Amino acid sequence: MTFHLLSLSDRPIYERAAAQSPLLDTYRGSDINFVNLFVWRRLYAIESGLLPDGTLLTRGVLNGVFFHYPPIAPSEDAFVAAIAKIEADAVADNVPFLVRGLTARMVDVLRRAGRHDRIDEERNLFEYLYDSAALRSLSGTKYHAKRNFLNRFLKNGDYLFRPYQTEDRDAVIAMLDRWEKKKLQTFEHETILEVLDHRADVGCFADLLFVGERLAAFAIGTIQGSRGITLFEKADTAFAGAYAAINYLFANAHYANVPIINRQEDLGIPELRKAKMSYHPIAFAEKYALMRNHLDPAMLADLRSLYAAYFPDAARYVDFFFDRKYRSDNVVARMQDGHVVSALHFIRKSLSVRGMEYQLPFIAAAATRAEMRHKGHMSAVVRQALGELYNRKTVLCAIASMDAGFYEKFGFTSVSFVKTVHPAVPLSDGRTYRAATSEDLPLLDQLYHARVDTYDVFVERKLDVWQDYFDEVLAQDGQIVLVFEGDDPVGYFTRIGDLVEECVLKNDDLVMTLSAFDQKAIDLEGGPNDESAAMIRIVDVVRFLETYPYNPDTFCSHRMKIVDDFFPQNNVTVDWTVEEGVVRVRRIDVYDETLTIRELTERAFVTGDCPFGRAKTIIFDRY
Repeated sequence: MTFHLLSLSDRPIYERAAAQSPLLDTYRGSDINFVNLFVWRRLYAIESGLLPDGTLLTRGVLNGVFFHYPPIAPSEDAFVAAIAKIEADAVADNVPFLVRGLTARMVDVLRRAGRHDRIDEERNLFEYLYDSAALRSLSGTKYHAKRNFLNRFLKNGDYLFRPYQTEDRDAVIAMLDRWEKKKLQTFEHETILEVLDHRADVGCFADLLFVGERLAAFAIGTIQGSRGITLFEKADTAFAGAYAAINYLFANAHYANVPIINRQEDLGIPELRKAKMSYHPIAFAEKYALMRNHLDPAMLADLRSLYAAYFPDAARYVDFFFDRKYRSDNVVARMQDGHVVSALHFIRKSLSVRGMEYQLPFIAAAATRAEMRHKGHMSAVVRQALGELYNRKTVLCAIASMDAGFYEKFGFTSVSFVKTVHPAVPLSDGRTYRAATSEDLPLLDQLYHARVDTYDVFVERKLDVWQDYFDEVLAQDGQIVLVFEGDDPVGYFTRIGDLVEECVLKNDDLVMTLSAFDQKAIDLEGGPNDESAAMIRIVDVVRFLETYPYNPDTFCSHRMKIVDDFFPQNNVTVDWTVEEGVVRVRRIDVYDETLTIRELTERAFVTGDCPFGRAKTIIFDRY
């Protein structure tokens, strides 16, 4: 099948398909409403295609990430088959398998059909549903404050509410420009203007609210079945009560004959969520995202073959990796001629940052077949991996690579460092050594935390993680060795062959006195001028800025442009303010300074520049 850019000529096709789809007879969202798709078609590069059974497919690109809207299918079976086709095409085209905007009913159909995809709730995209009569009357105590705002505005008398006319276009542009100058949430001018230009063609209506000669607010909406959908609603906050007035007047002008009004999502913006909740929604149009959670046997065989060709590990460890560490939903692979040519795996870890835990997917087993190297495959795999993590709302990821320079071009930044020493120690040092057993896991955890708890940033390990690590070392014919001074444990180290891979002692000075380390190469904590031990990559920069645990006494404000040459989702310009540890991040257009994504990462995890706190980081993990 072929896809084409969505156009006005597709409107009857969408409306007919929606009317015939059993999964949309109770649909209350706006995602696959034609008007909404048409409004955003240029920004999201929305395309449409029709399957032979009449199922309508819609796809787009959001912040560089390829995705599908839910198929509009003539039956539940056709819907399930369409999801399977989207998945097969995604594998063949080396793009993420991602379907966004699914309803709970659609999810239930997929589960009953036996699919085992990863399905995530997308709370920031839930659409707010309101009782139409309530918004048109604002009666009752819960709307007391809204009525006061409205009445003060209406009593002023110097206002005019009327339908939009073509000659009003310049007034709308002027109002949008005033919004940007006030540094409020930005939006796409062209999108709003285009829907105004085509309002009759797509079935929209628009109204304006003037105070004197100045445009104070406007709203654009449509009606789909039994619900009204407010697509855009903007007001100039210089006019007190303008928001309450445009909401009330617009609802009474257009929504008297529908029971429900959909006022769309809050995008996770705190101020917008507070405003929408203040109108007391009666329900939400919930949304879910679907991603791949399984691989077929042939692809798994390719992954094992690629691992064995690239890494010199024993067969016992390869078996351990694919039995215990591998998860199908944590693999990103690039295909060619039906076979895997490049891939990486995520290993789930947790990063403690000043007492707050972040999920930290650790990249492991990244490899490209020898004959396919230097053709951009790994770049494509890493970019797709970041896109999938971004969709999962993951904030950070990490890698420990012997080639830090290779991963710097992907936006990874070294945050933990090592220096190698070669102790010369007498064979008798008065200490005792013992191979740890699984019964020693609580002791290993205690020794580990005695060391890392003095740092601001480290990988957190619970007992189940320790069990996995212990078994992994055994799978490599290695051992974890406990070190004692008398009866007191002073640390441990991991030995695999002649290599000491993890050395955790109460004091690094002890390294130079341990007979077990005589003439061996031992990695100790280093500084920025030493070798990279671990690298961190910010996946979602806005979410990172919003969730970082700032000091309660921090006061800092930046108008900053953040540049991410590899992952465009992070190219943002923000007003980033921290007051008494409370952060506010708003998208703006005007900025005072520019930071690359790697410079920002270094501030957060190495230098600790304002508004970040102290950034003493140590990461022992290698895979």
